[in-house]
Amino acid sequence: MLKNPKITVIMPTFNRAGLISKSIESVLNQTFKDFEFYILDDGSNDNTKEVVEPYLKDNRVKYLYHKNQGEAETVNLGWSLAKGEYFTQVNSDDTIALNSFEIMVKELDKHKKCVLAYPDFNFIDENDNIISTTRSPDWNFKKALLKFSCYAASAGTFIRKNAFRDLEKIKRSRFKHINDIEMYWDMALRGDFLHVPKVLANWRVHSGQISTNRYEAIPEIEEWFEYYFSKSNLPKDVKKLKDRVRQSILKYFFKLIIESSLDEKTKFEMKKSYLKKFGLPCYEFRCLQIGETDLKGNKFNGYNLSKYLKEKGIGSKCLVSFKESNNKDVFEILMPKIGNKHEFSVNFIKNELILEADIINFHICHSIPFDLNYLPLLTALKPVILTLHDPSYLTGYCCHPFNCEKWKKHCNNCKNLNTWLPISNDYTAHNFLTKKLAIQNSNICAIAASDYIENMVKQSPIWQGKKIYKVPFGVNQEIFKPADDKSLIRKKLGINKDSIVLMARTNDGSFKGIEHIKNALKNLKTDKKITVLTVEKKGLLEEFKNKFEIKEYAWVYDDNKLAELYQASDIFLMPSNYESFGMMAIEAMSSGVPVLSIKGTSLESVTNSPECGLSVEPSEFACSLQDLIDNPDEIKRRGEKSLSFAKEHYNKDTYVHKMIEVYKEVIEEHKKNQTEEEKITIEQLKNMLLRQAL
Repeated sequence: MLKNPKITVIMPTFNRAGLISKSIESVLNQTFKDFEFYILDDGSNDNTKEVVEPYLKDNRVKYLYHKNQGEAETVNLGWSLAKGEYFTQVNSDDTIALNSFEIMVKELDKHKKCVLAYPDFNFIDENDNIISTTRSPDWNFKKALLKFSCYAASAGTFIRKNAFRDLEKIKRSRFKHINDIEMYWDMALRGDFLHVPKVLANWRVHSGQISTNRYEAIPEIEEWFEYYFSKSNLPKDVKKLKDRVRQSILKYFFKLIIESSLDEKTKFEMKKSYLKKFGLPCYEFRCLQIGETDLKGNKFNGYNLSKYLKEKGIGSKCLVSFKESNNKDVFEILMPKIGNKHEFSVNFIKNELILEADIINFHICHSIPFDLNYLPLLTALKPVILTLHDPSYLTGYCCHPFNCEKWKKHCNNCKNLNTWLPISNDYTAHNFLTKKLAIQNSNICAIAASDYIENMVKQSPIWQGKKIYKVPFGVNQEIFKPADDKSLIRKKLGINKDSIVLMARTNDGSFKGIEHIKNALKNLKTDKKITVLTVEKKGLLEEFKNKFEIKEYAWVYDDNKLAELYQASDIFLMPSNYESFGMMAIEAMSSGVPVLSIKGTSLESVTNSPECGLSVEPSEFACSLQDLIDNPDEIKRRGEKSLSFAKEHYNKDTYVHKMIEVYKEVIEEHKKNQTEEEKITIEQLKNMLLRQAL
């Protein structure tokens, strides 16, 4: 072993004979050679010793075996042996980049005041395939603590040993699951941490890890929380954060519980008990989201909302006509073989999911053959909300009435029978009256996501006198956010870093305005390189492939992948001829990308045109795009304003909070108005289901 090494490397191990070779070699093959290396065997009963033995020829390596004491005490042993200026732990199932030591030493030598440095890292599988890459934020102690997110608790972290020379031990063995986190939060009180924004380590995910049920860490986190905020040396400004940190920890608890293998009843009871323990409101109601699909349109059809509600401790399930996910809380509607809407509707009301729900939220349901004549019965039995994703519940047939205003009185002699799900016979007057009678005789509320739809509903005779809530959709802005480095995203996607990047949803239906995009590209005059990213339907911009670089993607289900497309873009083109909200618009805005759209749709207010986005007349779309491309400072200014507006109005947490408030109000109103006969009916149907189950 070296007398005065620059680095001490420790590798705690327990029964990792099958993986440890790769870990050892990643250390020994470092470009930086000045280190001592302790392989600390915590009582392995496999052939770890035989696997390690060939590496002991290197005089920097020492293998020490001891009876099993646990990971914390094994690390403490390594700490007591360490002679290096820097201390790092490489787990026996992880690997590090070959230049990791060289870069980390260089950065810590440069930043003398930093007590610790942490890099970015990959999650890899058992075959070394990259699952995902974690690019950590720069260190901000208070922000990290408020989010209960210790970025330093990652693979590849380096500790400056002198900063903690007084510590005989750095980990507490009483913490089995969180001794890393506990150690780093203590160290954070000693000095600044340094983020090294390079991927220098690989954290392996495999079946043999200590705990697949991470919810078992919850009691330890509770203990740590009380211990940490009672520390005598905790600064006053940090102590003030206690209640807010408690909220973040509760969210983390819910995440661990939801991801666990526990049954649903146990999960619900655990979440309820922690809400009570933390002195927070205990939401004891269950929602049912009903729609056509789960994954396609997941951000507005109730699927994502259902997940977000669970994070808040509220039960929520989905009932859909076409299930694409493997989510066990999504159930597929048993559709009738041929017609017979009446029989379907009767059985639908008796569905177990309907009967157990405390509130029902209908979304897009065009393919569900529920007879609206049964709506008064359903809404008498259960609180029901209809989220209006388009004006189809305001008209006698069409999804978008365009310039027709017959829906404001009574639809008839429809001119739009071929624009959406074409039909040959005009039943619009009959359909309009059916909807009007069903909704007027029902105890139902509506949710409008935009000013545009809200204004239409207020003018609709079908919805006259009904309660309307305006709740804009929200997106996860931890995913949909500006890129830390746009050039890196573009490099990953194979896009020229100097290119102007346009993004659009390509759909050849009459509603989405592909003709405006084509006209704008046809008339665009510029010496700048132009790249066009498209999602949904491929081949619609084939005619421009010789003029611009066209990169086409199908419907993107992976939000992280979709977020990268936004992050690589400069302008999002959304020239819809008809749009009721525009989810992609708020995703683009949340990514710091301005939206160019057409006047007369919801996008004008959703994008806050003309301050943030820009909504123009159809005839001005091409020249407006030209003006933006000619003025990159204007693109940047609008992108920054769009981001600020999106953070204020389209944040996921704001959206979910408003939905919870709406649900609570509707449930309470329904309880007040429900008759004894209706309560008896519900109990009878529930008892019938119970007898069938027995």
